[in-house]
Amino acid sequence: MPANITDVDAFTTTVVAPVDGDARNAASVTQGLQPLANRTRLLLNASAGELRWSGRLRVGAVGTGLGVYVGPVQSLVIGTSRLSQSGAETEVAGSLPLAGVSSWYGVYAYDNAGTLALQVSLDARDETGVWKSTGVGTHRYLGSFRTDGSGNPIAMEAVCGSYRWLTAPAARTALSTGTSTSAASVACAAYAPPHARLLCVSTLLHETGGAGNGVGSLGQTTSGAVLAQLRSPTSGNATQSLDLPCTSAQAISYSVNSYSELSLYVDGWRE
Repeated sequence: MPANITDVDAFTTTVVAPVDGDARNAASVTQGLQPLANRTRLLLNASAGELRWSGRLRVGAVGTGLGVYVGPVQSLVIGTSRLSQSGAETEVAGSLPLAGVSSWYGVYAYDNAGTLALQVSLDARDETGVWKSTGVGTHRYLGSFRTDGSGNPIAMEAVCGSYRWLTAPAARTALSTGTSTSAASVACAAYAPPHARLLCVSTLLHETGGAGNGVGSLGQTTSGAVLAQLRSPTSGNATQSLDLPCTSAQAISYSVNSYSELSLYVDGWRE
């Protein structure tokens, strides 16, 4: 009666084939098949979660689902399945409003009986950034979005892990006319998810007293190094856009000289 070969995640043994005159029995056949089965298992495990796709995720006008759209997926390996999703983009199914208000949601792909399916979840991605924290090996992370105070997704667009809000600056103001002359923290957690460590920000520095150039500084922490220097003309304004590392709480720091004020807007983040 045939027996199954138990494959092992390994690439160690030379593949051996019987030659003329060798006994044809289970042992002689298995000695060749076993290392091939092991190598197949190693390759399958190594490709788990492998994703080839457009990298595009956006929140826009609601169609028949949540208004959350995922670009085409050429190939996704989950378990023993290789999944794909054709078409320009697919809207994630569901109904609004979502239960989580002013909350971060993850978008995940999973294997639904051999078909690629999409879901949104309040469960965060895992530390690798590959899987859903509560679905390691089964739910592949694609991206994130945030809901407003009514549970509706906020307009944004992402390409290959670079996110941009599609809202007016007033809706993503992390600091308005700040005047701290010593390093002060700016909370940005409402504008970037908990795993974000690099913010895309724009600044407006205004010199208020006509006493000289306006000067501002930006950093990651209040006790760390100055990472960006800002300057505006006397009685004038200056704008700047830059990427800035943030803390694990999605905060950055700023300071200005005594006759300046700074406004800061979070344009997006990078994964």
